[in-house]
Parts: sequence; structure tokens; C-alpha cells
Amino acid sequence: VSKDDQRPRVAYTAPFETSALAGVPAEVSVETGTTTLAGELVDDVGVERISIAREYAYTSHSGDDGERASRVQHRISEPNGSFSQSMLFGDGRNNVTARYTDRFGQLRVDEFVVVVDDTTAPVVDVSAPAQTSADTVRVTGTIRDGVKVSSLAVQAPDGAGRVLVQTDAEPDPDRLAVELDETVAVREGTNEIVVEASDPAGNTATETLVVE
Repeated sequence: VSKDDQRPRVAYTAPFETSALAGVPAEVSVETGTTTLAGELVDDVGVERISIAREYAYTSHSGDDGERASRVQHRISEPNGSFSQSMLFGDGRNNVTARYTDRFGQLRVDEFVVVVDDTTAPVVDVSAPAQTSADTVRVTGTIRDGVKVSSLAVQAPDGAGRVLVQTDAEPDPDRLAVELDETVAVREGTNEIVVEASDPAGNTATETLVVE
């Protein structure tokens, strides 16, 4: 006969470290939105399930809809003594609630804030032909960011700009990398094509391509 009158205990290993007897910090800072929450579980009868909820408040980029909330919940069944859950956080403050339930229904709830302090600009990896006899060229490549590519624009040699991406700060795994495939008009002589990308924290990267 098993007897268990204790809630599960957790020794966190990422993105912060605690002992199984310690509580969680109220707040922890990370540098990227793609972060893993992991830990070792201590319970006499075993943890049966884990629920991890992330809530993030943000404002629409249009500015006319007030504050919105992005909520994501992860569930892990039969973690077998440890867990590791990949998570995506937004720039700034993210509220996390982690619930651990053992086989006797004993529940542990941990609440803390993950703050993403993003100081890294997007990586712009793009190219175009260095020379052409045509009146257009294709600009291709990939733009990546550890939180989100929130805006992407291409400026043609004549000064005309085209915004290809313009989104708010809501976490979106599809915006960690954005593929670029854009046809741009060029003229005789030296042409400069400017690709500019930014993330929700306002970090901006620019790449200038020269086409003759």
C-alpha cells in the first residue's frame, strides 16, 4: 500500500535552477523567446501529468484594439521523473503557471514571470545577382530572430519601398524565420536594394545589395 500526503517537488534545471526543496523565483530573465522549461521531479508515487500555461499581454500593431492576450498551454503525460518543454515567449513579461499532479491527485502549482530582454537584432541573410542585363532581379533569402520577425521591408533602387511583414508582438513560431523571395525592378548602372527587418523590441538589421 502506497501512502503519499506530499505534493510533488520540482528541482528546476532551466531556464533557472532550484533545489527540490526551494520555491521558484518570482521573476527570471532570458535573452531569447525560444526557451526550455525543464526540471527533475520528486514524488513518492510519481508525477502523472504536468500542465504549463504561458500568458502574454501585447498591443495590436495598429494600436486601435487595446491590449490583447496570447495564451498557450502545454501538457505532459507520464513524465517519468523529469521533463523538458520547449516554449516560446514574447518580448517583455510572460506569466507562467506550472501545475504538477501525482497519481494520488496531490497538486503543486508554481507561478513565475519570464522576462525576455531581447537586445539582438534579426539576422538578415539575403542575396541578389551582382550583375544583370534584365530590368528586374530576384532578392531571396531568410530573415531570423530569436523572438519574432515583426517587420520586413524591401526598398528598390528608385526609392520605392514595400513592406512585406508588419505584425504585432504576439509570439508566433512561424515568424522566427521568414523566407524572402521578391522581384525588384532595377535600371542601368549601379542599383542599391535595401532589406530591413526588425523585432518587437525594436532591434533593427539592414542589408544593402548592390546590383550592376
